[in-house]
Amino acid sequence: MWLGKFGMTKIPNEWSAPTKPSAWVSGTSQVERVLNFYKPVFLTGVDKIKVGDYLMNKIQGWIRDGGIMKTITCGVGKSKEEIIGFILSYPDKFDTKELKVSVWKIPLIIGRDEAVKKKLVQSLSWAVRLKQKSAKKKEVYLFTRIPSKDQETIEVLLENGFIPIETLVTFGAAIDEVNWPSLYGSRQLVSESCPEGHFPNNLRLEISPPSFSDLKSIFRISDESFSHSRFRNDPTLSLRSARRIYRSWLRTSFEKKRLLVARFSGVPIGFVSWDIDEGLKSFFGFAVGSIGLIAVAREFLGRKVGKQLFLSAVRAMKDKGAKYLTVGTQLSNQSAINLYKSLGLKEKKSEVSLRKWLR
Repeated sequence: MWLGKFGMTKIPNEWSAPTKPSAWVSGTSQVERVLNFYKPVFLTGVDKIKVGDYLMNKIQGWIRDGGIMKTITCGVGKSKEEIIGFILSYPDKFDTKELKVSVWKIPLIIGRDEAVKKKLVQSLSWAVRLKQKSAKKKEVYLFTRIPSKDQETIEVLLENGFIPIETLVTFGAAIDEVNWPSLYGSRQLVSESCPEGHFPNNLRLEISPPSFSDLKSIFRISDESFSHSRFRNDPTLSLRSARRIYRSWLRTSFEKKRLLVARFSGVPIGFVSWDIDEGLKSFFGFAVGSIGLIAVAREFLGRKVGKQLFLSAVRAMKDKGAKYLTVGTQLSNQSAINLYKSLGLKEKKSEVSLRKWLR
């Protein structure tokens, strides 16, 4: 298995941070649990060694960014000890800046059983609070997403004061395996710049990268959208904070040239942001595209604008070499779910988002 090449560092039978990020698990069962918990949604039949290397790279990055890792071990026989659980959390710089509160995310909670997970969560909360106290931070916003099927971990978090705020559903597809053109007869995917990009019975739209002058209209649409999101569903976060974080996200997409806008009669009426994870190429040999934000002005909802924006973004990602695409939406956003299913995407995973304030 892929962790074998790293070996194990002997750790006392107590809470500790491994001397190496790689020394956090041993045994086939634990490796399988990690892969099942955190396997990228687009992977099918990919070498587990490559998946392991990919995960290790992400974990090492989180730790370099100031993350905290806690492990628990138990004796196996007379001399051997094995890590039976670990938890990782790191400070999220983007959310911290935009929400103006210290935000820590928990990407991994792996434990042999419920008791181990409880101790992991309690220990991490204490460690984060202690670290933030030394940095003179009065409040900490802990956030995590747990697979919906992992009810044991969800129950542990609920018992430790975490509050569920949304269920996120991720859809995915291999771009070349989805018969996109057949969805609209012989018509091909619309391109990044498509003055005549329209479908029968739909609005005649221009879909292209926005200009700086379009941002004001894009922000206006954003401010009235995303009512299903975790930032809008969490009553402890202000509406101003939610709007600010989406505006910042869109501004970054604009600067990266990863934003498309739909215009009707020259006026922006919707937008879609997208991106390419180039880093995956070094592990799997292909790029993966993702849809970030997609929204349409209220007065144009139900006119197939979102569908045209989505297809335009897919074409843009394909032109950049993406082989797979993913998009997430809230379980409560039925219109978005219906759109993705109608375009041939398949549900890949469902996750419950939970948060806890440390004060």
